[in-house]
Amino acid sequence: MMRRLKKFAAILPMVVAASIGPHGAFGRTTAGIVSAANPTRYHSVTPYVTTRLSAGGKGLLAGMARPINPLREESGVTRIGTQAVTHIIVALTATGARRHGEVWVHECGLAPDPTTDIALVAGGPVDGALVATQAVVRLRNRAFCVTAETDVDLTVTVHGYVTDDAVGMAYTDVSDVVIGTTLPLALSGGEIPPTATAVAVMVEGQGATDRPGRLGIASCASPSAPTTDLVDVDPAAYTTVTLPLVRASAGQCLVGSSGWTGRITLLGVYQSTGVSSISMPPNARFVRHLRSRLTTQTPTRVLDTRTDGGPVASKTQRELDLSTVVPLSATAVVLNMTVVSPMASGYLTVFPCDVARPDTSSLNYVTGQTVANSVTVAVGANRRICLYADGGTDLLTDLSGWYASDGTGDGLVPSQPTRVLDTRSASSPTAGSTTRLALADVLAPGATSAVLNVTAVDPTGAGFVTAYPCDQALPNTSSVNYAVGRTVPNYVTVKLAADRSVCLFTSATTHLLADLLGWYEPGSPVGFDEMMPLRAFDSRRDQPGRVGTGGVMWLTFDSEPTAWLLNLTAVSPDAEGYLTAYPCETAPLTTPPNASNLNYAAGQVVPNQVLVSPGATGSVCFFSKAPTHLLADLAGSFTAVPSYTPMLVAP
Repeated sequence: MMRRLKKFAAILPMVVAASIGPHGAFGRTTAGIVSAANPTRYHSVTPYVTTRLSAGGKGLLAGMARPINPLREESGVTRIGTQAVTHIIVALTATGARRHGEVWVHECGLAPDPTTDIALVAGGPVDGALVATQAVVRLRNRAFCVTAETDVDLTVTVHGYVTDDAVGMAYTDVSDVVIGTTLPLALSGGEIPPTATAVAVMVEGQGATDRPGRLGIASCASPSAPTTDLVDVDPAAYTTVTLPLVRASAGQCLVGSSGWTGRITLLGVYQSTGVSSISMPPNARFVRHLRSRLTTQTPTRVLDTRTDGGPVASKTQRELDLSTVVPLSATAVVLNMTVVSPMASGYLTVFPCDVARPDTSSLNYVTGQTVANSVTVAVGANRRICLYADGGTDLLTDLSGWYASDGTGDGLVPSQPTRVLDTRSASSPTAGSTTRLALADVLAPGATSAVLNVTAVDPTGAGFVTAYPCDQALPNTSSVNYAVGRTVPNYVTVKLAADRSVCLFTSATTHLLADLLGWYEPGSPVGFDEMMPLRAFDSRRDQPGRVGTGGVMWLTFDSEPTAWLLNLTAVSPDAEGYLTAYPCETAPLTTPPNASNLNYAAGQVVPNQVLVSPGATGSVCFFSKAPTHLLADLAGSFTAVPSYTPMLVAP
């Protein structure tokens, strides 16, 4: 089974991370100032390619400032002859980066300054990202320079220029007004005055379904046939481009390739008469951030409906405000969700309250069952999450950590699933006892927390397991809940004691298994890229259907992060068994490790959160001991690639 997934992960984090300021979702620095006595004027041209730095010519090499003369075409024909040109308006498209990095556009003779110069995000060879934008850049000796962090191919297209004479258009800065949320968008009327001959706009939103996606100008009557291409855009990710010089006329529209939706903001207006503003049209640059990193704590109960508000009624949701327990910079939280004595069978969906409820489940339950599952969920801007119960039930919520975008916290180090505890070869941990799990020999010296799959096997009574750092007091929380004779696993992210140990308290006698999936440490660059829960696979409707006895199913994704975070659910197994997720090193079959992610009995519906890295083939394998249906919901991914927040800056 092979399934291709679009890279949705970049959409939500960018929206969440953007700070609301006077210019919509972007902060803005002081505009570029020109002399009030200087009659700065703007000129549009029919777009032409002035430079193409391709792989054949080794492209733009990392660390080398490359001067570009934009006044002539790549063939050498001069297109702009006036000596009064002070700035050039260009569109840049970066492709084929050898790794992730940035491209800076700057005045020659000056070093790239990330605080003022435009920076393009250049995709690496894994996802082949294609990013473009327009920029206003100052010329020196009729040239400007580009510098790259990594070897990359670059295409530079000229769209206009600026002179310091009295010929051309005057530019008026406006109070950035949203003029549309979909394309095509008429380039006349409304907020665009009838005297406007061109506009400066910013387009932001979700990428197009085509590859590459394109923005252009076309007749409003035939928007599918652009007469002018402006820029190429990443078709699969959240994209922001500034278009400082776009011709405006009746009957003409700004158009995008199919599937493009977003927001179009008017930054300024060009007119044939008048005096230019003292500010230049802004450029968009991208501020680099580490991906969200984890801060763990001793588990803390933040909701118990048995004493606070009563059960969540069937097909209703409860809002949980976490603003007092996680910082403003939090992007996602790590929770253990427990349903207690549900009044009806159903499922629980946990999601950020500022978006529509997704078609996924966080855990499934039957009437009277007490069951838990680990949930990692993005938080909205107000740090509230919503808990939707398909069947009425009491809920417990324990917070064990959060991911934040401010650079604090630790990065992930995933590992091959490894069994680090199995008490079945000895006596069962008894009721009220604590099992100390020493992990110093299997974790890095700097590890601060561990990722474990903890399984209660053949309990002799109903109870729970609590995982916590051994140098802390036993918290009033639970990690795994079990009934007599039931084998129950759960994904656990737990803070380590100073000696890198974890304690497992059992309230009723049971055997214990613990599989190490990874750990967090300050030195790891791998951070979390949270996303709206997305159903990636459902064997009830997707081919090849149920996983067979001892069978291996593999999923292949369009992107290959360091690791995926999934919620897996086994549905209606034929017999008792277990399921293991692991990296596929060969396709389609690879020997599974001696570990398990979830355990099931015949006819059950059993969920569990799973951390798994893609193998050398870019695929994830799922081994099932018995035939079963399988659901896989994506909760996010882990990657060392930084994230970028767009900002408007002066040229």
